Amino acid sequence: MSSHAGKETARVDVQVGVDFGTTFTGVTWIAPELQVKKIQFVKDWPGQMSDKVPTVLAKNVLGTNRKWGFLCNELDEGSKWRFLELCLHAKPERLNETPWATDSRSETYSLVQEYLSQVYGHISGSIIKHLRRRVDVNWDKLVIEFTFSIPATWDASIAEDFLKIAHDAGFGREAGHKAALGLTEAAAAVVSASELDIPFTRGETILSIDAGGGTTDLALVTLKEAKPMQMVQNMAVMATGFGSVLIDMGFKQLVERRLTDYPDIPKTYAETVAQGVVFRNWKHAYGSSPQGNEVWRMYLQPVSNQVDSRFVEFHPQDLGALFDEQFEGIKGCVDKVLGDFETMGGQHVNHVVLSGGLGSSEYVFARMKEHLEQQKSEKPSLGKVQLWRSATPQLAVARGLVINKTNLLLKSGIAPASYGVVVEQPFCQRTHCGQKPTKNLHDGKLYVQNQIHWVIMKGTKLEPGTTFSHKIRRICSASDPEEWTEKIVFSDLILERLPRTMGGPGVKGLKPFRISLDSTPTELKQRPFSSRRYRVIEYELKLVVGHCGECRVDVCSNTGITLSEGMAKLSI
Repeated sequence: MSSHAGKETARVDVQVGVDFGTTFTGVTWIAPELQVKKIQFVKDWPGQMSDKVPTVLAKNVLGTNRKWGFLCNELDEGSKWRFLELCLHAKPERLNETPWATDSRSETYSLVQEYLSQVYGHISGSIIKHLRRRVDVNWDKLVIEFTFSIPATWDASIAEDFLKIAHDAGFGREAGHKAALGLTEAAAAVVSASELDIPFTRGETILSIDAGGGTTDLALVTLKEAKPMQMVQNMAVMATGFGSVLIDMGFKQLVERRLTDYPDIPKTYAETVAQGVVFRNWKHAYGSSPQGNEVWRMYLQPVSNQVDSRFVEFHPQDLGALFDEQFEGIKGCVDKVLGDFETMGGQHVNHVVLSGGLGSSEYVFARMKEHLEQQKSEKPSLGKVQLWRSATPQLAVARGLVINKTNLLLKSGIAPASYGVVVEQPFCQRTHCGQKPTKNLHDGKLYVQNQIHWVIMKGTKLEPGTTFSHKIRRICSASDPEEWTEKIVFSDLILERLPRTMGGPGVKGLKPFRISLDSTPTELKQRPFSSRRYRVIEYELKLVVGHCGECRVDVCSNTGITLSEGMAKLSI
């Protein structure tokens, strides 16, 4: 059951967008009410002026100080934590046999929190310093919204955990501050495409491909209006685990194989080279300048740290093979999105926009252009397609977050998974065949436990202000505790395979939340021919799912139900 709820628009002094990426983190902000009407990038990072800061953290802590970002440039690879975003995935296998693989999820969470706390500490000083050139303000007195992007490869439970980590790192802890998830990376990137000098017209469809460090996300939207621009999502965002990090990993393995004939070279040398400036420049130049097509002669550095005359050569085709492996994976995902679009009746994809670090590559752009041309004969939807690149590919996500908060170009979304409530149900022999019922001592009826009532189905269109509700009838004795928990679960299985019970495959739980009775008395009932007295508590759970798959749960009741303190609007 769904409904529409109104929402008050509160004053916000500063909108901040945070793109926590696999290799780099970008932060944008805008404060129209405080005379900052153009999107700003935090650039004054410790150690270097740059649009983004490396997502790197030193392993060792010196006193109360810990190096992070550019300050880690001089550290050897074994002394750094890299790719923290990938570590948040349940099984970051691609980091196996590297010095960057964490030992546990708790260690990962602690490291991500530490890194984000460093980012928060810096930007709070940087932004307020900028604002004070115009107005006299204090950071803790401002109304600030921090909006985060996430990769579409994260499920709802990882998104829930990440938001808590960000809050514990400082984002949203001040009284007037709020931290929330905004858009997936591809959705944010397609919003930023509104700034491109492209003659968009109403009814056109745009495919956004955000090829970044650890993942490639794809979003398909149609322009409901062109001026002012309004977008609607056609299908849930799709993601694949291909990105520039795997090019680095592949090159590291290539270097290791080439060094087997040089036992005096440290094994960690391959990691240093794969993350070094020389390889990064060669990679960025590939397909766009003569430097990228040159043979790279890598001189060896033995334990003595003295460069000798020995060297290993790498040819352009070595690098090309690494690029091609990633492109083939991205291409497969693009073809699936286009196929699904045509299956659901889509007519034309008018624009394809590339963004992200890997999306900025001239080689990837040329390969994608060639692929789209080849596919025109097989996919009618590509007959009018044009390929574009974001004006600032590596900054598109961070810009899109703030653009959408200020202009609301993309309001509606698509549920990336199905969401349900764990309930007890009256026993039915046909429906609950093979399950063991229990008798309720209060009303004398048979019930089965741990059943799932699916409230929101995967693929459901999510309009702004829409809530999905489920009514619950709870029977308990007068002496039962006046606090209990409710469980919300989700699954990305297709509708036909959604399990009905908690024991079924493919079901994951979000954090349970507490419900408690307030002082309002509830009516006691009595079973006929019994001295037992019990009460029936009826209430409604209202679920709101956001663009990133996060689920907020509210409780509505006229019989004295309230959520426990601090849980009134639990963002999960």
